[in-house]
Amino acid sequence: MILDGTLPSVALLALLLLNVDRVLYTYKNEWYQHIMSHSVLHVLLLLTPWCVSCSVVCSLWLGFPAVEPLPNVCMYGITAEAHAASSWLTVFLPSMVILVLLIFVFIAVIGEMPAINQLGSIQLLPTFPTPMNEGANEDDSCDSNIRTRSDVTDRNRISDNGSVTNGVRARRQRRFVTALLAVDFVSLAITLPFSAFSLVSPKCQDLQSCDSLRTLFQTLSWMRSSVTCLRPILFILLTDMFQSFKQNLISWYVREHESTMENSSTMMHGNPSEYLILTRIINKNSCSLRSRNNSTSTTYVMTPPQSPFIVDSPVQTKICTTFSTAVKSDGDITFL
Repeated sequence: MILDGTLPSVALLALLLLNVDRVLYTYKNEWYQHIMSHSVLHVLLLLTPWCVSCSVVCSLWLGFPAVEPLPNVCMYGITAEAHAASSWLTVFLPSMVILVLLIFVFIAVIGEMPAINQLGSIQLLPTFPTPMNEGANEDDSCDSNIRTRSDVTDRNRISDNGSVTNGVRARRQRRFVTALLAVDFVSLAITLPFSAFSLVSPKCQDLQSCDSLRTLFQTLSWMRSSVTCLRPILFILLTDMFQSFKQNLISWYVREHESTMENSSTMMHGNPSEYLILTRIINKNSCSLRSRNNSTSTTYVMTPPQSPFIVDSPVQTKICTTFSTAVKSDGDITFL
């Protein structure tokens, strides 16, 4: 009987802490990240619902004198005052606090969730190519320019990966908060009728005239006890169902387009590093041509390099002829 009053209280307090967690994460993100970095706090959060519920329920149910059970009536063995106090402290007050926090969590779902502070986040700084000094080695200057462009590309790639990671985590947080809202609504719909009825229920003098009220009270009591097992089920369904559906959709897409992917993979050959070597040679040749014609205005019309891994492709032949042929006219160099 004590567990019948303790388990719903533990479930409500745990749900209350989850709502407080999301509210602090949304509105006080820096302070939340600071306090949640301590592992001791995680243990305290797990023990708090059990300690508070056991202390309140045990003191009320064991501290008050027991009453004699009435015939054909299911009684818990405590007085009406102790039962009302237990309903107020373990059911009604936590439900009211959850109802207030639910409004703030709902506002957080409508608005934008804050970005997660990642360690090692990289900011893209402007990088300018080093000017070519007179008498300096042309190959060294071209190599430095190529390295500068490659560094900028690497930083862009890392920054893009960080933004993608933040986007994935933001979607996970939004799904978690949506599941939390659904669990809040279901818990309040199951718990509040019992607490309200237990507080305002009339005292029956004639047992025959109170059969319907007694049946309703017993039904609401079982509903309150069942919400303890209902919350984890709702969390599993609402958070993992979306992930499983997404994985099944991706698997179906891969199976449907597997033949197309195999055909495209057979057209590719060689090491991708060869493409980087080819790009480096092309950039070095363009730097050498620009240094030789530094006194005149030089115009370059260059075809963007395509992938050199295509077997017997006319594009590859066009690349070779494009960067090997140069026509000089009126001080301008034009790549055809």
